[in-house]
Amino acid sequence: MNMARVLVCASCYSVTSGLRQRGIFRAVLFIIVVFCAASASFAANGLRIDSSGRHFIDSNGAPFFFLGDTATRMNHMLNHEEIDLYLSTRASQGYTVILASAFRGHTAEYPKPNAYGQWPFIGDDITRPNIHSGYDYWDHIDYIIDRAAAYGLQVALAAFAVGADQGGYRYLNTTNAYAYGRWIGERYANRSNVMWALGWDDLVDNNNKQIVWNEMARGIEEGAGSRALITFHGGVVNSDSVSSSRWFASAPWLDFNLIQSSLRATTSSITADRALSPVKPTGIGEGVYESNADLISGARMEALDIRRQAYWSYLAGGYHISGNLAIWGFGIQGDWRSALTTASTGQLRLLKNLLTQKQWWRYEPAQTVFASGEGSGSTVNVAAQSTDGTSVIAYLSSATTVSIRMSSVAGASVDASWFDPTSGQTSFIGNFSNAGTRSFSTPTGWQDAVLLLDARDNAVTLPNVLAAPTITSPSYGTVFPNTTSSVTLTWNAVSGATGYLLRIQDQSNSWVLYLDMYANTQITIPVSPGHSYIFWMHSATSSTNHSNYGAVRFSVNP
Repeated sequence: MNMARVLVCASCYSVTSGLRQRGIFRAVLFIIVVFCAASASFAANGLRIDSSGRHFIDSNGAPFFFLGDTATRMNHMLNHEEIDLYLSTRASQGYTVILASAFRGHTAEYPKPNAYGQWPFIGDDITRPNIHSGYDYWDHIDYIIDRAAAYGLQVALAAFAVGADQGGYRYLNTTNAYAYGRWIGERYANRSNVMWALGWDDLVDNNNKQIVWNEMARGIEEGAGSRALITFHGGVVNSDSVSSSRWFASAPWLDFNLIQSSLRATTSSITADRALSPVKPTGIGEGVYESNADLISGARMEALDIRRQAYWSYLAGGYHISGNLAIWGFGIQGDWRSALTTASTGQLRLLKNLLTQKQWWRYEPAQTVFASGEGSGSTVNVAAQSTDGTSVIAYLSSATTVSIRMSSVAGASVDASWFDPTSGQTSFIGNFSNAGTRSFSTPTGWQDAVLLLDARDNAVTLPNVLAAPTITSPSYGTVFPNTTSSVTLTWNAVSGATGYLLRIQDQSNSWVLYLDMYANTQITIPVSPGHSYIFWMHSATSSTNHSNYGAVRFSVNP
């Protein structure tokens, strides 16, 4: 069994002594590593931009898969326990970036305090942050960023979200933007898991707005130093996707582009950004929201729409941030807790697994792969080709037939396979010559499909998705008597799994235990009266190749 990855606590609570008194060392044999959430020692590696200018890398130079979720109301709506539930769930599902906000100036949302009754500024003066000796508004933003770091998540932080109604300009102007940017940049200069998003649903339609964002960017750069990575979040023009490059393509502070997309088709916007000089990463920084209505058709967005847009983004050469209406609102529109586990979340994990296995950073967009059947609009098909020419990934966004130029794959013969984006299962089609064209029709009953073409000598065997484990004890919602000092968790053995990834959280004091590649099918943990617990687990063959999760909640009477 590998060592536990990390045990983190939400405050300077004495975890080690508390656990020792409850006998955890008798119950589970592992080494406990304790961090305080105010410390930067557990922060996720800071990101940089690869020398190609096309994607992000971590501090070790490894390609960083940018898969984000939109949670911009989290700072106002959620308390500590809810923040931990949201962040820990998204981390377990394979997300790597959370789109959050430090302040939202929308007329409908401010002025009002956060979940702890705290206000951001004194007298609505953004140069006077409301900082005091108690737990203040900005401590709460600290908590979000530090907890995200504890779960290995980057935060794309909207420094000052003006909102589509431009409500933020009630407080933000050309004379205070620099001072605010300098202050907030300094505050988070040592949080290496923070990148910056300026604007927010803003159409920069006059010179003063240009000055505002240039000044705020200057302040953030001076405050945060060379670590700052900054982008701009624009609005939607005539229901069309708009990139930050529309206003700030040549701005020296714009490190990467962000496309605000309310349309399901996104490839043209990414392609346009990739053609600009200097080269910068680009992608969908706010995609369509699951359960929301499309601006054009009015149709309700479902899992198919979410994965379509994500595959379009990545194969066109970009990154992707998705969304869910209930989670965006955190209680305003729908039950956000149940929305954490919609079908699209598991399907985005399958997408990430596939592209990571195929080493996505080696691929470039290649629409010339299609001899016919490329499609258009909401049923456009997209393809990417490896830089050595030995592999093609083609996403077919509907039930369709396409003609493929087989010479797109180098080598004497080509192995063709289907990958099911809803289940992760692969099925071999056949081996073909790399000459001429060949037609491929999506399997019967599939809404969409991924076609994998690999040179015979270079084919990558993709593991079929593992089944999620079934937790056999305790049952969901069990309440144990207050005399209970420990609980044994058991689950079924999953065929093909070589271990299990475990996360156990005491929701009453926010400590979290991770175990990577745990070999057994049961574990005993200490429990305390009056505490509530959540247990998540995946079957796995490695820490990066694992199933969807099984979960159980239980508690102990006071």
